[in-house]
Amino acid sequence: MGQLVTSAKSSAEDAWAKAVASVKLGVAGAASQAADKLDDFQRSNIGHTLQALPPEGIAVAGVKAGLLAVSKAAGGQTTVIGKLGNLTEIAAGERTLLDRLPNLGSPKANWAQNSSVLRQEMSLGRPIRDATVDASGRLINNTGFIRAERNLLETHGWTFDTATTFWTPPSAP
Repeated sequence: MGQLVTSAKSSAEDAWAKAVASVKLGVAGAASQAADKLDDFQRSNIGHTLQALPPEGIAVAGVKAGLLAVSKAAGGQTTVIGKLGNLTEIAAGERTLLDRLPNLGSPKANWAQNSSVLRQEMSLGRPIRDATVDASGRLINNTGFIRAERNLLETHGWTFDTATTFWTPPSAP
């Protein structure tokens, strides 16, 4: 009986070690893909144009490109929130929540649905872009559902960066 327990324990430890190695490989692969995407960006026409900007401009563009690359490398698209009028210019690799938000007939029911869908996106832990900003990246038109969405993000520890226009999740403890 002792040999059977020892064998089972050894098998479980082997399975755990393989699972950990697989996760490490996945993270390394995602990081490598993110670095490749950033390299592609820097070689693009936009990347070359940014080289003429002051270091701050290059750093901001690099952060934004990095966030997008990491999000895509993690296997997803960048979620974008904002007023309906601001959700018309969505870039490749971005998506809104609108396709998952049919009108339920009342503001109360619509908010319950909207907040649930936003929480699902938040649980993915990927940055969320806010499209309702001014030219400096400051939040604007803070009314209605976008106000409630922003409040939901803030109360869950997410922070907004005017340089990138992204909401980022709280750091893991």
